[in-house]
Amino acid sequence: MDIQLNDRLIQLDSEKSRLERMLKDVESEIEVVREAVVKQFLAESTQQWKRRDGAQIYLRRTLYANVRPGCDHDAVCEAMQRCGLAFLVKTRADTTGLKAWVKEQEETSGVNPNGPEEVLPPEVRPFFTIFEKTIPTVRGNTNGGGLSKEADAPAIRGEK
Repeated sequence: MDIQLNDRLIQLDSEKSRLERMLKDVESEIEVVREAVVKQFLAESTQQWKRRDGAQIYLRRTLYANVRPGCDHDAVCEAMQRCGLAFLVKTRADTTGLKAWVKEQEETSGVNPNGPEEVLPPEVRPFFTIFEKTIPTVRGNTNGGGLSKEADAPAIRGEK
């Protein structure tokens, strides 16, 4: 067992967690500052602002549309069709549900040695890519960055 390699994974995982926390803080501050800038631009009837070095800020409007939580999907589709919006009603495969179905099949029949796609009925195999990824995952306290000598004990390190 390469202890240094394992330690490096733990160190990198710890650094990733630290950077993710920092990024979350920066993103939160960006949201606060963005709201203040929008208010400022609206109050001054400004659409854009440019700094001498070429950096600029401008207002961009983005629309979002979501079905309200709790709405019956069939009722939504029927209402849209009655209003002449049938061209906006789409049906598509639920890949999240398909992934759950494949897992369920594997729990029942076992993992197929030829891969998870083989669990699918042959008629639908050409339409989907189903794959698995196995990664080592770090658990426990990784905030210290390095490990103490006690952590090198085989029982803790996962060695045989």
